[in-house]
Amino acid sequence: MMRKIIKRAVAAFMVSALAITGAYGLMTAAAEETEEEPMPRNTIDEFLLSTWKAYYNFDIDSYDEQTKGLAEAGMNFIWHPGYASGFGDSPADYRSTEEMYAKYGMKYLFTANGQFNYDAELMKDLKNCVGYYVKDEPSASQFVSTGELFHQFLEADPSRSPFVNLYPNYAGTTALGGTYEQYVNNWIDTVGQENMEYLYYDHYPFTGTETVRSSYFSDMETIRRAGFEHGRMKTGGFSQSGWWAGMRKPDADEFRWNLSTFIAYGFKSISHFCWASPDRVSVEDGGEDMRDHVIDQEGNRTALYEPAVYYNWQIRQLGDFLMGIDCVHAYHSGANTPEGVELLPKNFLLQPKNKSDNFIVSLFTSKDDSEKYIMLMNNSTSESRTAAFTVASESGVTGLTEIDDTIDREKLPDYADLENTLGELSRTPVELSDGEFTAEFLPGEVRIYKLEGDEIVIDEGLELPRISLESGTYTGAQTLRLSTGQKNVSLYYTLDGSYPEVSADGKPGEGTYLYEGEITLGETGKWEYIPFRAVSFKNGEVSRSVNRDFFITENSENVALGKPVSFYDRNFEREIGVRDEKSESATGAVLTDGYHDPYTEVFTKEAGETGWAVVDLGGEYVSDKVVTSFWNDWPFEDVIVQVSSDFKTWESLYNSDTDGSMQDVTGETGADKAYKDAMWAGQVIAYGPKSFRYIRAYNVGRGGGGFNGKSVWQEISVFTTFAGTELEGAENLLGAEARLEDWNALGGSEWTLENGILAVKGTGGWSRALALKDKKYKNFVLEGRFSMKEITAGLVGFELYKTTYTGSLNGSNGYVVFVENGGRVGAYDGQNGGSQEFGPTNVQAIGFSPTDFVMRVISVNDIISVSINGAPVFTVRNDRADMEAGYIAVHAGSIGITVKDLWIMELDETHGCGVTEYEDALDYQTETVQVAVPLFEKQEEVLKRLPAALEFATINGAAVKVPVTNWVSEDYDRKAAGWYNFTAETDVSGLGRMSNALGVRGAARVWVSAGIDIDAISIYIELAESLNESDYTPESWAEMAQKLTVALEIINDPFAVQNSVGVASFQLKDAIDALVNIRQDKTALAAAIESGKAAHTADKYTAVSFANYAEKLAAAEEVCASNIASQRSIDDALTALKEAEEKLVALGDKAALAREIAKVKATDKTAYTAESYAALERAVAEAEKVAALAAPTAEQVEIVSRNLQGALDGLIEAAQGGKESQDEPSGCGSALNLPLVGALGAAAVLLKKRKK
Repeated sequence: MMRKIIKRAVAAFMVSALAITGAYGLMTAAAEETEEEPMPRNTIDEFLLSTWKAYYNFDIDSYDEQTKGLAEAGMNFIWHPGYASGFGDSPADYRSTEEMYAKYGMKYLFTANGQFNYDAELMKDLKNCVGYYVKDEPSASQFVSTGELFHQFLEADPSRSPFVNLYPNYAGTTALGGTYEQYVNNWIDTVGQENMEYLYYDHYPFTGTETVRSSYFSDMETIRRAGFEHGRMKTGGFSQSGWWAGMRKPDADEFRWNLSTFIAYGFKSISHFCWASPDRVSVEDGGEDMRDHVIDQEGNRTALYEPAVYYNWQIRQLGDFLMGIDCVHAYHSGANTPEGVELLPKNFLLQPKNKSDNFIVSLFTSKDDSEKYIMLMNNSTSESRTAAFTVASESGVTGLTEIDDTIDREKLPDYADLENTLGELSRTPVELSDGEFTAEFLPGEVRIYKLEGDEIVIDEGLELPRISLESGTYTGAQTLRLSTGQKNVSLYYTLDGSYPEVSADGKPGEGTYLYEGEITLGETGKWEYIPFRAVSFKNGEVSRSVNRDFFITENSENVALGKPVSFYDRNFEREIGVRDEKSESATGAVLTDGYHDPYTEVFTKEAGETGWAVVDLGGEYVSDKVVTSFWNDWPFEDVIVQVSSDFKTWESLYNSDTDGSMQDVTGETGADKAYKDAMWAGQVIAYGPKSFRYIRAYNVGRGGGGFNGKSVWQEISVFTTFAGTELEGAENLLGAEARLEDWNALGGSEWTLENGILAVKGTGGWSRALALKDKKYKNFVLEGRFSMKEITAGLVGFELYKTTYTGSLNGSNGYVVFVENGGRVGAYDGQNGGSQEFGPTNVQAIGFSPTDFVMRVISVNDIISVSINGAPVFTVRNDRADMEAGYIAVHAGSIGITVKDLWIMELDETHGCGVTEYEDALDYQTETVQVAVPLFEKQEEVLKRLPAALEFATINGAAVKVPVTNWVSEDYDRKAAGWYNFTAETDVSGLGRMSNALGVRGAARVWVSAGIDIDAISIYIELAESLNESDYTPESWAEMAQKLTVALEIINDPFAVQNSVGVASFQLKDAIDALVNIRQDKTALAAAIESGKAAHTADKYTAVSFANYAEKLAAAEEVCASNIASQRSIDDALTALKEAEEKLVALGDKAALAREIAKVKATDKTAYTAESYAALERAVAEAEKVAALAAPTAEQVEIVSRNLQGALDGLIEAAQGGKESQDEPSGCGSALNLPLVGALGAAAVLLKKRKK
């Protein structure tokens, strides 16, 4: 391990040099040839959830109380355990911290403060200290010194890891030493991936002018990819939780979104910036006005506290799972996807059904690659979304299992008992219906799914090309390299803004070039705008393009950059060695790296030893400015800067040796004022044009400490002479003929113009400016050499596109491109009084000196490109910058300034600026086309029904109607029902600057229908439509109405299948049955049913009469049970039931009748007259007929019983024979029988009629 660390420390110098000279691009290919990739360190296996600043004043709440609060809030790691008043960094302080953090289960870092202050005895006691905080946001020039400190701690304590947090991309090209990808990879190569535990960075998304900073995901993708490609190194980043200058505090949804992006990109640590607000220092006082984070400076919980704690614990529960998987890709779907991200491949196994839905679709793999996972994140900061997703059948995915947290917001885990209270993740199978599933998302919510299946096939699509050069304004021809991390991929590019076009066999289209090696952009000495685009190509597939805007110009440049440095003794007789703070021996590379950063110095070795630093420019250059930095803002004596063409004869540019102590070497006494560096910027030494090859610098440090009496050097920059005012087409705005009357003073300012120098004295209001009156400009380069004289907080630069030269900036009066006194560069438009920044924020001009700097602004249509001292700072495209021709002004604001060498040159097609808009390209079809045809429809008839034009989205987010031709289908079969796909060619020839480089075709689906049976469902539809809404509760009616709507849609849907019809029919019936009627009165009917069922049984009545009653009873019960029966139906059922009850015919008692017959037949025949006994016999015979019936009625039994009794009563004893026969006529039995028979016959006829 020690050997690797030492080798990395040595290699760091080479890496930094490669970055400075732009020779980074080929390192990726070299790395791929390594046989065995070294793996990153892994001493931490827990997801670290942290904050940058954790504490507020201990006088408000104690250290113990606040640390407990952090643990209760779900955090387990703190960068700075003492970042608050009342805490030092003594061993006693750290032992106190150790005791406190052990108590609450927290981890922390030991703060190095830029020094190697390792204490072996102390570190043995700090069991909960997991590493060393080395540095925050090192610039590329500080990589060597930061890397050396990194390795010192690692060598002293291999059990812990050093922590360094990197810049975001908006730090600017100069600070990054190239592109952001180069910056990140240079850092990894500087210290070695095998020595790194985490790749950490910050990038804050919520600005005052953007919903999300446009470059946010580009940086996150760079970090993700770098970590994954370097042994799957753990990555970490900072969330944003509060306000500060130019930034805004997120709400709860935005904060969830911010945290979810880290999860979706596979990060293994998240740190909040911040949990406790840093001390608030206003912008006017040189601070960033930080305030109102999760907890404010006074310890008050803000509105973000509760949701933030809940999110923390959700992440903590997911932590172990997240540590076991790695993000292979984080794709973006939908319209207007951010620049620099991976786009969801069209053949990826999972797709949002709505192509315009903005999701992050991340592919994860387990550590051993045996399991695959998908994360879906709703990429909206404010909108919830319900979305459908399709899973390709050919992918081998047989199912999904959703993995989710189970944290209860109302009952959060107990930090002191996580084993029993943290809970377990849930795992829920997800049903795939025809390869689809639906999920609901809160704003920014992420959902996690495990892919189930034995052989899953994943098409990861094409990565975007990687470009070695960022957009910007450059001096002279530039060298550019393209690269890719994928195998068997070809790269193509264009130089005119057109979309690279490649045929299926890899042949480049007109104006498209195959990348075969380094590309030279532009020519030295020629002004040219180059809109560069590059794509990846493999197996007929073309990727999205990566775009850059390059302005190749003439300018002053630092010709000392990267040139060799040597050191000589005081007498300039022999070479000497130098050292730095980390080692006894150092090179001079840091003196010509272009950075004036503190702590990157070298110095003479011995106490009191002084000497010269010499830079060989490698050739003769004409220069008019040198910028030197020796150390911080220290004072130096005997500062001498001289130049030479032959290394023999030296001419002084600066000499403060006023006492002649160096006269024996220089041959002169100095006359310049005392030298003092400006922090981060050094000292500008200006002079008339001089030609030389060598430059040497001597000094004696007088700031105290270990450097006192030694020579110290940080940076030597030599700038070539450039006279923009002499360019063909340039207008010298301060030339000999210029008059102050040509300008209009704004904001109450008073300007002077003398000897070609504009000046405004003193400090004043923000709106102080000087506007040129005679001309409006559109598309130009504007440059001036500024000096800030009376410095205060404020902005200096140019106001552009003013609608009037008499008004200050406002909502419709142009915008200002500025540099602050500390070197921050940006652009504001006039909205809200000039407060809306629409260029990148927090971009720093490295090596900036407020006392002398050249600012150049190129404005072409929607492009703004800014450079300071010839170095590119930022280049952006923004529609708000594309304004009508307007006036220009010099902006001083609150700062006193001078301006000279002020010129402007209009740019047109001769400079490549005729057309700057990138050619657009079709992306995907937004219009869904489905056509239904009957079985046996001929294909030519189908084609007539397909559209001649379709809606498409473009890669630039536009919506266009595109003609389509030649519809075809490979499998259409008119004899088989089902779906068939048709595609068509797109014709973009009439759409202006539009390409179909991605080969997008029109698409339609044709349904061949076998027809559907709607008889059953129509009955329910008819019934539902007959009902009155007012009869039912709103809830039950709404449910039924929805099912009715679905049923109607289905029977009218030409694409419906029989199964859908059946399901809709059942659902409608169930909804009808579930209606709750509020109008029915069934009380009487229910009572009649209940009493009737209790009183009347079949054994009591004739079958016919009871059958009739039973029928009416059943009908009444059906009506009573129905929730849709009308009141009239209820009343009718009651009437019918009562009528049937009245018509019930009771059965007679056959047994009693039989006994009665038997009794009568026992009568002595001889005792009565023959005639009277004959009548009795006739009555008996009639009674026996009735008794023989299966179910005689009670009426029948009663009649024959009465006849029997009458016959008995009519018997005449034999002695009375004559008398009785006269009194009672014969045949009364027959007469009684006739009505009975007649009644039976009439009843039978009546029943027959009713049945009919």
